[in-house]
Amino acid sequence: MTTQAKTQGAKALLAEFIGSAALVGGCAYILRKYSDTLNGIIVSSLVCGAIVAAVIYTLDKYSGGHANPMVSLGFAASGRMSWGLAAGYIIAQLLGGVVALIAAAYFTGGFDELEEFNAGSLFDADNIKLVIVSALMTMIFVGGFLLVTGNPYIASAGGLAIGLIFAITMLLGYTYAGDTLVPTYALFSRGGNWAGKAYVILGGVIGSLIAALVWRVFNAKPWRKLMRDDCGNAVKDACGNKMYEVCHERVDKCGNVIMDDCGKPSTYTTIDIDYKKMDQRQRNVPTSAFQYFQQKTGLGAEAVGTMAHDGIKRGLNHMM
Repeated sequence: MTTQAKTQGAKALLAEFIGSAALVGGCAYILRKYSDTLNGIIVSSLVCGAIVAAVIYTLDKYSGGHANPMVSLGFAASGRMSWGLAAGYIIAQLLGGVVALIAAAYFTGGFDELEEFNAGSLFDADNIKLVIVSALMTMIFVGGFLLVTGNPYIASAGGLAIGLIFAITMLLGYTYAGDTLVPTYALFSRGGNWAGKAYVILGGVIGSLIAALVWRVFNAKPWRKLMRDDCGNAVKDACGNKMYEVCHERVDKCGNVIMDDCGKPSTYTTIDIDYKKMDQRQRNVPTSAFQYFQQKTGLGAEAVGTMAHDGIKRGLNHMM
């Protein structure tokens, strides 16, 4: 591993430590202040969602702004980051959460002044129900995180969208599963029994893995063909990502498939790159959107500019 890679990895782990500390500490404070009433729960959910959005926008450049072990687990299970890096993320997140709770306890007069861990009305109910609700909440949040950050057209608005998903999910599920969307807080905060916390974590892991499976299903591309050289080895780009050939059918302006002289569908081929190991970050939306468009259509910047120019010229002539 090069010195540059080590430096980037250290920055990513530090970013996750800070992000987790901000999320856990912020939510601990807001839950202590406002979680006693329905209006307070609404405020707490919105503020925690805003913290998630702020963490993503602030730390995305360095680590992707996960700040949540279940998110990192989902990214690893979906193949968008390595398991080793995910393990480092999770350790940094847990340490950040512990430091945040210690700091919150110090400034609020001790752990007894912090809001107890709340698993909602299901805490004393059937543990299976607690696992199911925790898994459902985590699946919605982690699934939303994966889908939003995997779409280059909306990646720049990803922080806002993910924060809103977090807030809504926490608000809807608070009565039933409480603080389970922040597993580090649930694990280390006071109150509750360890068996209940273990079921909450188990539900979160299950939900995260289901979200990763759903993401893989939505992004499956069985029509892709791995590019190979003359020796049969997989062709990779400069960053080591595998490259695929994708065959597309040509269609006319009415959407009908164009046939060749032999009566078979006329096709063209584009190149698709399998971004995986370091895809824990959101993608730069202007660059990624155009690259995605170019891969799907085969049209470069010059062709798009020419088409736009001709279209504007025809429009002006028509108006005149």
